[in-house]
Amino acid sequence: MSRRFILAASCALASLCLVGCAATSVPATSVPSNPATKAEARVEIRPMTLAEKRDFLAPNFLAEVPVPFGEVVRAKAQGPDAWDYEILVANSPAAVVIWYMEAYSGREWTVEQATPTDGLTTLTLTKNAAEARVTITREADGRARVSGVLGVGAPVLQTQ
Repeated sequence: MSRRFILAASCALASLCLVGCAATSVPATSVPSNPATKAEARVEIRPMTLAEKRDFLAPNFLAEVPVPFGEVVRAKAQGPDAWDYEILVANSPAAVVIWYMEAYSGREWTVEQATPTDGLTTLTLTKNAAEARVTITREADGRARVSGVLGVGAPVLQTQ
């Protein structure tokens, strides 16, 4: 897929996140685009470095898995091949949804499902035997709360 197509689809999905669409499952490619959300997508979100992931998330957290920088609320290794984390990111939820879709697709992950419902968006992303499930919501102060679960070698629901 072209980067321009992914960005347009990401922006569209993020706009649904903002209005709280009650869809149960929306492929990122079928949602109309919103110019206001495209401007939010330009806000820079810095990924955590490997050292930050290992310091703040887990000593064995994978280098290849993108995670946005922010205030870590909770992080735990669920064994040698599964992790969960919760981070407050100083960006809007729409911008964080776009960041995840771009960061993961840029590393050859597939967006299996993007589900915006009632003020939150859940992304399910896969790559080979790895699966990530990320839920993004808006805090009262406008920041995004990211709750992520990552499993390598087993579906994410089996790692919880």
